[in-house]
Amino acid sequence: MAGELLIIVGAGPGISLATARRFGSEGFTVALIGRREQVLRDCQNQLGSAGVRSLHRVADCARETDLHTALLEIEAEAGAPATLLYNAAHIKWKNLLDETAADLTSDFQVNVAGALTAVRAVLPAMRVANTGTLLFTGSLFASNPVPAFGSLSIGKAGLRNLAHGVGASLAATAIKVHYLNIQGRVTAEDQERSPALIAERCWRLHQGLERAPIDVAI
Repeated sequence: MAGELLIIVGAGPGISLATARRFGSEGFTVALIGRREQVLRDCQNQLGSAGVRSLHRVADCARETDLHTALLEIEAEAGAPATLLYNAAHIKWKNLLDETAADLTSDFQVNVAGALTAVRAVLPAMRVANTGTLLFTGSLFASNPVPAFGSLSIGKAGLRNLAHGVGASLAATAIKVHYLNIQGRVTAEDQERSPALIAERCWRLHQGLERAPIDVAI
């Protein structure tokens, strides 16, 4: 496939689809990874209607081997990625004191560990090219945890720390790392954080059009 490659892990409608469209409008090919085949196909149909080239793989971010295999297959088919967006999260409304250790661990696999798996899969090619962008979808729960979303709050804090750790480890390279600290609910009508606005911010960060720290408040 021609063009640079954007890989989205945790793909679906909303931020993922808007970002796919934005990058696709610049000639990028988009690779979608998610758990639900029909959701991925629906996204591909919408991207195709917009003239965006895309492919997909079904994988559960909680399963390290499956996710790693999907990422390697995408690279073999579409080339080395220029950008990775990790947008996977297990979102549920459940008080932290009602959680079990097993459920918390299972959620952590998706919310944090899957991001590390994705980074480790795409990083070798980015290191060779000494360029690339790693983007992680975060939230204000990382610094302002909410008991009703206890597991997700822990996950977003862990993802933020992972992003900072990856960024520090890659500080001597030209690879950009950003944690998108989304400060509220994302809706199409929001004038500050609609999916389209977040997608535009992702594009600007990838292009280096703004000097930004690892944490980017949106």
